[in-house]
Amino acid sequence: MIAPRMVNPPKRITKASGMYSTHVHLARTSSGVRLPKRALPNDVLGLAVRFEEGVDLELMIKQQSLYLDVNYDDRQIPMTMPTDFIYGKHPVLEFLAHSPKRAEKLYLRQGMPAQVFQEARKICESHSVPIQFVPEPKLTSVAGRKANHQGFVLKIATVPYLSLEEGLALVAQTQQTSHGEQATGDAKPTPYPAILVLEEIEDPHNLGAMIRTATAVGVSAIIVSSSRQAPLSGAVMKASAGTLGMVPIIRVDEFSDALESLKDRGFHLTGLAMKGSHRLWDLELNEGPMAFVIGNEGAGLRKKTAEQCDFLVHIPMDARVESLNASVSASVICYEWSRQSRLATTSD
Repeated sequence: MIAPRMVNPPKRITKASGMYSTHVHLARTSSGVRLPKRALPNDVLGLAVRFEEGVDLELMIKQQSLYLDVNYDDRQIPMTMPTDFIYGKHPVLEFLAHSPKRAEKLYLRQGMPAQVFQEARKICESHSVPIQFVPEPKLTSVAGRKANHQGFVLKIATVPYLSLEEGLALVAQTQQTSHGEQATGDAKPTPYPAILVLEEIEDPHNLGAMIRTATAVGVSAIIVSSSRQAPLSGAVMKASAGTLGMVPIIRVDEFSDALESLKDRGFHLTGLAMKGSHRLWDLELNEGPMAFVIGNEGAGLRKKTAEQCDFLVHIPMDARVESLNASVSASVICYEWSRQSRLATTSD
């Protein structure tokens, strides 16, 4: 974690290219780093700040309280997670227009005329951002009694999502460059990439644990669905032990289409299932690009998803234990892939 330094006192804020920039005086509190309200006008949505050591910060407003994420050494390192929401029609539309990849879900007031949210719906549909219509009390409970939310509340992610095309292009690029770079830690470059595919993981602690494991073993990307999926919240960041954002997160609207796209790109789809026909230990996981599909904590893989998988595997265990937690199962298969892949690299 970066310890913020005192920087120049607030100056007059100027607007350039849709962003506000200034030098500000930041103070660390028990809940994180906070910017004084007087540092910028109440209607500002985002603020670009530069520390003396060159750390770029992005701050968001909720009820005139500003909180920040940090971009340091090309990684997102959130320093505080007090809020995950933006409200009000204009602020929400501005955020969707400039940062749609960080939009988690848009909540709209039930009964709102379609023409009022037409622009927001268009942006959401083009970036796979789910929309949910909720009663007025739900919006008020999120935004606060005194907030004029105008029927618009946007839940934002702590790190941006990638589209499937962007994510897979990044995976290919990373795989090409990783073999020419010196490995860090105990890990050596694997001959083929692996992607962790999560179908409707609803528990943020499970999601965070899976992200932590994926980062530890060198998984190239994580795919999540846009529906019935735990958001990338502060709880996920905490459970991931700060690793959220180190592995690209790909969000897809049509899960089955994403699986077919992976197949078209040469990935072998391997689903975890209690009654899988293959034992995990018997499967060769280092003979090509792999995609490990993990189902919902309670329901497991959907029938259609299971049918799309090339292999369904189970983890052998003592008869006294019926199943493992979803995040534990994901850890087992990820580490088995890592073990086999690096053994193959060593033998070569």
